[in-house]
Amino acid sequence: SRLSDAEIEKQPVDANDIVQKIIINIEKTLADIEQAIKEGQHEIELAVDLIAPRVATSDQEKMNITGLAVSGFSDYTGSSDEREVNISIAANRYHGVVIPPNTVFSFNEYLGWVVDANGYEEGYIISGNRTEVDVGGGVCQVSTTLFRSAFNAGFQIVERQAHGYRVPYYENGSPLGFDATVFSPVVDFKFRNDTENYYIMGVTNDREANTLQIDFYGQPTGRTVELVS
Repeated sequence: SRLSDAEIEKQPVDANDIVQKIIINIEKTLADIEQAIKEGQHEIELAVDLIAPRVATSDQEKMNITGLAVSGFSDYTGSSDEREVNISIAANRYHGVVIPPNTVFSFNEYLGWVVDANGYEEGYIISGNRTEVDVGGGVCQVSTTLFRSAFNAGFQIVERQAHGYRVPYYENGSPLGFDATVFSPVVDFKFRNDTENYYIMGVTNDREANTLQIDFYGQPTGRTVELVS
């Protein structure tokens, strides 16, 4: 659902970055395993690295999140049940995520693994110029909607690829070619927040209406954006 005023006031933080991330140090862990085998040991402790958050709770006051700045919208009417499930799972990854100033945002960085173990279902995907069945069909509805948000904000689009051919899901009430495909980790969608402002994402996915909206909450950019066909 859309972020409420209370959420804007109380939670202007990146849900993925408010705590330290624990990353397994593969190289050191493998070396420790090799050493343990030589010494006849049967247990080792995993070697981990702590990654400091990019956006911490102490940054709340300086974020200055005051209201809705811009929105992106898409209509996925006609999607299969499996595609709707995949859209919902992927969309939830971005609700509450913070975009810091003067940074490049990567869609794939927050997407995670698109596998059945994470709840994704098989559906039709576009691979090159062909339609295939694979896990995660529909994720590009989310990247497309986010692309429209970034475009409407006037942010610099760093990396974007359109689909190999026209797809009705991205043309419902929208201009031709106004989409962004992703295929993690190879194909990404990236944009640069080239302002001094923080923005927090609010995702509204209405499965009954088959609509997806991604809002950026923060200070207006003051930019006028025009799509010329």
